[in-house]
Parts: sequence; structure tokens; C-alpha cells
Amino acid sequence: MVDARTLHEALGPRRQFTKWMEDRIEDYGFETGTDFQSKMTKTKGRPRKDYLITIDMAKELSMLERSSTGREIRILQRQCQSFLLMPNLKCMAFSVRLRLADRVLSSS
Repeated sequence: MVDARTLHEALGPRRQFTKWMEDRIEDYGFETGTDFQSKMTKTKGRPRKDYLITIDMAKELSMLERSSTGREIRILQRQCQSFLLMPNLKCMAFSVRLRLADRVLSSS
């Protein structure tokens, strides 16, 4: 779980945290208990609502943000996905080569 205020601060949107979070939850259909948990926290002044969000929700919020940090995160996520897919692609290519070699050997 990720602290949504920390993510908000890192992404640097211009809107105030509470409004930003409420709008994102409503606009993108995030669900309490599935995507996030919220709780009221006592402060010196008025209590505030804090959110713990899942890693998947944090990724999605990051990808949605129209800021330089949001763009950097989108680039990093694409690079990570490419990196993770590479072993699978290599394995698939090796598997295809094995099947071709098997066909050649069994036809001789």
C-alpha cells in the first residue's frame, strides 16, 4: 500500500490533495476496499482524510498525471514492461527454434 499524499506530493499536481483524490476516485471508478482505504486522521486543526492506495492504483494515478513527473513515470513503466517481456520473448523464440529443429530431424 502507498500513502496517497506522498504520491500526490511526488507527482506535483496543481490541485489540492483532497480535491485531486476525490476527483480521481470518481472519474476513474476506484473502489473503497479494493483500490484504496481511507481514514480520518487527527491534526492540530481539523481532522483530515488520508488514503492508502494499492500499487496498481498508484501506477494508474501516475500514468494519468499530466506533469513532467507523470511523463517520467510512464516512460519508466514502459521500460520495465519491455524488460520483463524480453525473457518471455527470448524463451518463445527458443521454443519455436526447438520445434523447427524437431520437425527437420523427424522428417529426415
